[in-house]
Amino acid sequence: MIFKKPASFTRLLIRLSRIECTSADNFFPPATANSSRRKFKMLRDRTDSHRPLLRIAIASCARSCLVMLLANFIAALAPAQTSPEAKFQQNVQPFLKQYCNECHSGDAPEAKLDTTIFKDLSSVANTWGTWQEIVARVRENEMPPADASPQPTQAERAMLSAWTQEFRQSEAQRMRDDPGPVSTRRLSNAEFNYTIRDLTGVDIQPTKNFPIDPANEAGFDNSAESLAISPALVTKYIDAARLVADHMLLTPDGIRFAPHPVVTDTDRDKYCVHRIVDFYLRQPTRYEDYLLACWQVQIDSQKQSISEAIEAASVKYQVSEKYLRTVWDTLNDQRYSYGPLKTLRTRWHELSFTPSKLDEAKASCVELAKFIKEKREPMRPRFTNLKGPAGLSGGSQTLVLWKNRQMASHRRKCDIDALADTKRSLLEKADLEAYRSGTDVEKAQITDAYQQFCSVFPDAFYISERGRAHIDAKDAAEEGKGRLLSAGFHSMMGYFRDDQPLYDMILSEEQQQEIDQLWHELEFIALTPIRQYSGFIWYERAESTFINEEKFNFVRAEDRSANSAEMIKRFADVYLEKVRNKNGEAQVIEAVETHFANINRQLRQLETELQAAQSKQLSALVDFAERAYRRPLTSDERQSIEDFYVASRQHPSADHRSAMEDTLISILVSPSQLYRWDLQSQSADVHPLVDYEMASRLSYFLWASLPDDKLRAQASR
Repeated sequence: MIFKKPASFTRLLIRLSRIECTSADNFFPPATANSSRRKFKMLRDRTDSHRPLLRIAIASCARSCLVMLLANFIAALAPAQTSPEAKFQQNVQPFLKQYCNECHSGDAPEAKLDTTIFKDLSSVANTWGTWQEIVARVRENEMPPADASPQPTQAERAMLSAWTQEFRQSEAQRMRDDPGPVSTRRLSNAEFNYTIRDLTGVDIQPTKNFPIDPANEAGFDNSAESLAISPALVTKYIDAARLVADHMLLTPDGIRFAPHPVVTDTDRDKYCVHRIVDFYLRQPTRYEDYLLACWQVQIDSQKQSISEAIEAASVKYQVSEKYLRTVWDTLNDQRYSYGPLKTLRTRWHELSFTPSKLDEAKASCVELAKFIKEKREPMRPRFTNLKGPAGLSGGSQTLVLWKNRQMASHRRKCDIDALADTKRSLLEKADLEAYRSGTDVEKAQITDAYQQFCSVFPDAFYISERGRAHIDAKDAAEEGKGRLLSAGFHSMMGYFRDDQPLYDMILSEEQQQEIDQLWHELEFIALTPIRQYSGFIWYERAESTFINEEKFNFVRAEDRSANSAEMIKRFADVYLEKVRNKNGEAQVIEAVETHFANINRQLRQLETELQAAQSKQLSALVDFAERAYRRPLTSDERQSIEDFYVASRQHPSADHRSAMEDTLISILVSPSQLYRWDLQSQSADVHPLVDYEMASRLSYFLWASLPDDKLRAQASR
């Protein structure tokens, strides 16, 4: 019903009163219905002053809108409910004054509790734990004591408890959107460990010897009041940073961290060598796997092209597609009708190419691989040790490296001279007869067949262990176990790369780049050319006595200037002069000349790369600091890090490596790294977090560590 004309205010109230009396529950909760009736009745006595306002409302509102308007009007006219502050002044403080303050005040209050401190609501909020204890004692009739007089009534006790509940709810309501001040704190032990792990990629756990993080009163060990830094803890943080620095490697492109300390040369050797050997061990070099993959290609070629079948089989059997094509072509090449190739091709084509015969095919391929290895080993070219002039040891680097180069360059070759040797011919019986009685063309065909077999199936794809090169081969093979990538020197460090068949026949272009980089890093990180040349000088003087004459006194292993191009040339000239004067063979002279040329080239290249890498490594350390600080660095901070490095280099005993380590330590113990600055409040007001603060809060909440690359990239946008 819409009121077209203003009705008298009294009649309107009567009507509304009737509506309220008959259907109050539709508008008000049952508990408030009676009070609503009283408010409507009270309004009947206030008509004069409010008649104009209600006349306008009645003329413009529907019945439902009018009811809502009047409900708000009633609330405005009704006496305001007493606030917790007013009740505190009216009821609570008098209660404390009457029943508590007499004993709990003064210089020596009972139980060291002074209740006169409760002067307003803030004093209650600031000592909330104490206040709750007081209320609980009063509610349980423990306070005031039984012998105290007067005693509060049960209604008064209930009043105190009810007011406390109301105050707590009002405070919760008031602060529901405000988390309160969040204090900056240090990283907890776990957070520090996880942060270092994600910074370095290595689980170093630098806080394993730290004291356990203390907890606050509430039992949390990630609060500012518990995570303080004492002077003793500062020392531990410095030691922890040193431990991290012990894992740092200086690479051609920057810095990296090893899974173990790399303080000494042998530590760095271990890191680099194991990475290379692990790479080799991951490569598919078993002949039986390729033969089985070829068996699969033979089956699949009935439904798809040979090229597609090879590609699919290489994936299925996890072998090199490149070498699989080579083996497939060899097994189906009809040109070679002599030697092991003919036998291998015949036996392979006799296999049952039925998918259900997989197990049988596996066993057959294992036998064929065994056949290949047995036939291949005797065909390996043999190289005897070079014999130098008197005084030049067979273990000299010049002679050992010559032999290594010969063996490495003949991995895919056949010992041609032994093919027709009547005493130890490598030819099969029928092939030997044909070779002896055949024409030159037939002899060439036989030789080519054996050479092709050796080329497709090298005597080794790579050499990962090597004993001393100048001793008996069997003894060297036994001694070589565990001598990873060794050059075969005696009493000297040195490494020799021997993996050409693997590189050419199996590795993809990306894998070739990877293994090249690994060997390059071995030279760069472990400084192997410098150390190997130093070992060469020492060995020639101490073990072989070849340079013990006075004219060689200018070169010393401990003298860094010995590595210069001028000194190497001078040493090479005097060394070669002595070899020639002692009637050294042409191969020996060639081996000596090649050795000095190679070592000078390696040292000059390393010298250039070390110098060029220093700026890259310092730049990488600055980038490391940005990740450690979990935000972009200011220009002043970047300059400060670089200045610290420069100052460290100026120490008399310092070098680039030590300065880099000191700078890394300064970053790790910086407050910007040790503290959670993303928790810091810039003001007392609620304010939005900046992107990097949000990223850090998310990461430390979710995985207790710094933001990962994706989160940092998101923050930067």
